[in-house]
Amino acid sequence: MVQAECIATLLASDPGRFGGVHVRASADALRASWLDALKNALPSSSPWIKIPAGVDADTLLGGLDLAATLAASRPVMRQGLMARAHRGILVLAMAERADAMILAFLQQVMDQGWVNIERDGVQERIPAQFSLVVLDEGCDEDSALPSALLDRLPFYLDTHSLSRWQAEGCPAPKPFMLEIKNSAPDEAVKALCASALQLGIYSMRPPIQALSVAQSLAVRKGRSQVEQDDLIEAGSLVFAARARQLPPPPEELAQDQNTESQDNPDQQEAPSQDATQLQENNSEDLPPPPKTPLPESGAEEREILSQIVTGLPDDLLARLAAGMSLKGSGKAATTERQRKAIPRHGRPVGSRQGDPRRGLPLDLRATLRAAIPWQKIRTKPASTCIAVRSSDLHVKRLKPRTRSTAVFAVDASGSAALQRLSEAKGAVEALLAQCYIRRDQVALVSFRGAGAEMLLPPTRSLSRVRRELSALPGGGGTPLARGMQLTAQVAQECRRKGDAPLMVLLTDGRGNVALDGTGGRAKAELDTLAVAQEIALQRLPCLVVDISPQPQERARKLAHALRGEYLALPLANADMLSSVVNSRMANTQ
Repeated sequence: MVQAECIATLLASDPGRFGGVHVRASADALRASWLDALKNALPSSSPWIKIPAGVDADTLLGGLDLAATLAASRPVMRQGLMARAHRGILVLAMAERADAMILAFLQQVMDQGWVNIERDGVQERIPAQFSLVVLDEGCDEDSALPSALLDRLPFYLDTHSLSRWQAEGCPAPKPFMLEIKNSAPDEAVKALCASALQLGIYSMRPPIQALSVAQSLAVRKGRSQVEQDDLIEAGSLVFAARARQLPPPPEELAQDQNTESQDNPDQQEAPSQDATQLQENNSEDLPPPPKTPLPESGAEEREILSQIVTGLPDDLLARLAAGMSLKGSGKAATTERQRKAIPRHGRPVGSRQGDPRRGLPLDLRATLRAAIPWQKIRTKPASTCIAVRSSDLHVKRLKPRTRSTAVFAVDASGSAALQRLSEAKGAVEALLAQCYIRRDQVALVSFRGAGAEMLLPPTRSLSRVRRELSALPGGGGTPLARGMQLTAQVAQECRRKGDAPLMVLLTDGRGNVALDGTGGRAKAELDTLAVAQEIALQRLPCLVVDISPQPQERARKLAHALRGEYLALPLANADMLSSVVNSRMANTQ
């Protein structure tokens, strides 16, 4: 069973037992296929809840339902997303851009197993045991997730793991009845802890998680006790993402162990003391302790460790051998901590207690929620007014609006290439002149002949646009699929930087060059449809501008496959095109 299939099987068998999985891969069709396989394998009663982007604490935790409370004249509770995901799956998309406060709430509930609400005059404890699927699209160390969150996720998947799952034919998970009745001998616990230490893992959570996985694997195989192959498979699954060093060779390790045992007979007490100290500190950011040998009776443990190392991914072993650490610096990579000034403009992302006279907008809903629980002691029984005091006032937390980037993809093939390029250049210049105040950007991609090229990277420099777009080539075939691929790559890169991209395709939808560069309209149309479906899964906003003399049905079908908008502009000019794109860019923010 491949790694991706095994992880999906375990999560679907008991969603509330395991902490979850960290999926570090781009938002492509392969990742979506694995998520669909996991969702379909869940029991019908298990919820599948997605955390929306920009979620606030009230939506995540739950609390007072303001509308129902005002209607019923008594406090009415509403469940948050974590409580609704009890015994199911909770999906956090674009986790690298999640707010640090939201991640802290997730970590707290994952440790406790319930949501504890003590605010707005409401005190309630709601069970919330779920498996968290963290979707991470970060491409560098600056977007690393907090190590405290990753330490609570026993499983890890990346693009290579999903590719191996695809190579095996995308096997569907096969859930099983997970009732842990087997026992784990002391030797199993000892072996997992020793293997974790030799791999440079100094947190107590991974060995505990690996033991739980080993017990589950034994249940799947119908065993009453955990055996060696269960420990090996569990160690390979859990320790793969956390290993920080390669263990010494077995011969060297045994020799060092015998030497230290002869020199210091009390050495056997050291591992338990170190483990106790690590458990008390409960921190993954501790400095690495000195090299700890396996216990004296470590022949079986060394065999298990050797098998676990053999099962680790080849790319992981290569990085460890080169002395490179894995992603995760132990600190939350977020720009929110670096902001010294409180934003005064932007979209609301929550509320906090504060004085609106200091320039921040009043949050009326949060203010009423804070004041309602105190009305019985503030007002007379017959009064219909709500008494609000200064301690009830809440202001909105604002996040600056994201910058928009319009990525133009121009069909520069055929006889109409010069006209299309002229329209695109004029639209880019007009758009920059209109959007300079908002600090928006534009990029330009052209496709012709056998490929596509980025003529203008994302920029807002009007002088640079006029200088670099003075003369652009045109003519040749129509590699529409290749142009869409490059445009989507540019848009995805803009999204990773925090911008709001908009793809603008100026084409008639008739490609005649396939992805491999060969001619043929039939193959080119199949490639175009496949690329359009992949882009649709990435949920990139798209606008297809049909600039043919007569509106084409193929361009309309292309817009439908992209899940974008279709606009027929047979008599398009630069001003009209820039006006349309400008309005769409305002909607993407």
